Amino acid sequence: MFCRFCGKELPEGARFCNNCGRAVDFIPLQLAVRGRPMAWFKFIIYFQLFANAALNLIIAFIWITGLHYGESAGLYYEICPPLKVSDVIYGFACIACAAGAIVVRQKLAHYKKNAPAWYIGFIVVSLTIGQISSVADYLAVTFASEGYLEIKLAELLRNVVFVVAGICFLVPLNYVYFRKRKDLFVN
Repeated sequence: MFCRFCGKELPEGARFCNNCGRAVDFIPLQLAVRGRPMAWFKFIIYFQLFANAALNLIIAFIWITGLHYGESAGLYYEICPPLKVSDVIYGFACIACAAGAIVVRQKLAHYKKNAPAWYIGFIVVSLTIGQISSVADYLAVTFASEGYLEIKLAELLRNVVFVVAGICFLVPLNYVYFRKRKDLFVN
């Protein structure tokens, strides 16, 4: 059980919160969850957000170091210096997304009141950051390299469609899922 006032975990059978001293006057979370499918929720808090954080850290390392260009990174950055700046900014944005994934995971796992909204916001922000990076790289190459490097506009548009489709699918799906369980998020 968790205290609905301060969010601290309570020992089984507690009548008062050890942290804030208020009376425990609600049904245990285990009883509230019973009878509702929570597999998606468990997938999110035990796998998806941890995997997202780890993947974002790996991506950050790859982009900050320029490993995604292979042995040609020096050439790319020599021809188009703004590309390096764009890649480093994206790398740090990925680090921020990794931290955000852990923060959102903790909010969800402790049934914080606005945790579902944080999760949905996290989905939108993390997908949008990747898209902004793609556009920034495209613009850097187009305007700074005078056509020496080729990034295809069709690839950029495909990424835009992927991000918009992802947001249009994941946001309503999770909104409906968490809306049905809004009474669980009271801490």
